[in-house]
Amino acid sequence: MKYFLSLLLIVVFILGCEDNEYPIEPQIGLKKLTFTQSDEDFEIITLTINLKDGDGDLGFDYNPARAEQYSRHWSDPYHYADLFLAENGTLTPVTTYLAYTSENTPRFFNPVLALNSSQTGKLVTAKTRNEPAYSDLPPNVFPEKCDHYRSMELYVTDNRVIDESYNVIDTLNEFVPPVYIVSETFYVEPNENYYNITVDYFVKQADGSFEKFDWTTIISGFCGTGFNARFPLIENGIGIIERQPFTIESKTTQESTLTYAMKSSAFSELFNGKTLKIQVRIKDRAFHESNLLETDEFTLESIRR
Repeated sequence: MKYFLSLLLIVVFILGCEDNEYPIEPQIGLKKLTFTQSDEDFEIITLTINLKDGDGDLGFDYNPARAEQYSRHWSDPYHYADLFLAENGTLTPVTTYLAYTSENTPRFFNPVLALNSSQTGKLVTAKTRNEPAYSDLPPNVFPEKCDHYRSMELYVTDNRVIDESYNVIDTLNEFVPPVYIVSETFYVEPNENYYNITVDYFVKQADGSFEKFDWTTIISGFCGTGFNARFPLIENGIGIIERQPFTIESKTTQESTLTYAMKSSAFSELFNGKTLKIQVRIKDRAFHESNLLETDEFTLESIRR
């Protein structure tokens, strides 16, 4: 009996090791990189990477039918950006969440300001900088506004943080307490946990060094966007997962292949004749970061398909 139990424990240990052959930190490797011209006047750089993750917690849910999980994946700590309350010359960060009703077909509200009773002050907007105590806030002009200001409709359930100077476009009195829809240009700080894949382009300089390409400011006066993104939930038992611009071929939640089709109308205009490389990193929902994947040097012509 003792021999049998010892053997059983060894077998269980071995099986447990096999089930967890990958670390909980994601691991990524390059499978393919191509450049193509689409039929819609877009150029596409397609990045295909292999993903491995020991606990399988990769991706965000895009399916509203799974309201609870869907809400969780779009709320703090995965929200887009922090907002701020101003009081007595200080700023207090506040987060947001995605709320939904308990109806058979839920209604969703995002972003909703997440407040607790101890948080006080008024919501910080572009107008707050006009107050002497907050004159050191970044100006709402290009390029500073690209990172620090966002025009949006915010759902507010506590009117202590607003007054008559705010643009309240509607009040949802069907809820208790009422929900105020505030349309303003808010001062924000981006949340580093919003994106689960970061993609940086680097351009080779005359001295042989590489300089990171800034997508935000390539057009003067216009805040551009790069290719940091949120890829969808990797689910066990689903072979192919498609959600533009991503396609995921999932063997299990621990092992899959992700294809990211990055579209632009200006790749050739920006990069013809230039030598590039790309750096990629992903993050799981527990905030474990992957290894940094760096491609070999390439030109658009060298990866054209």
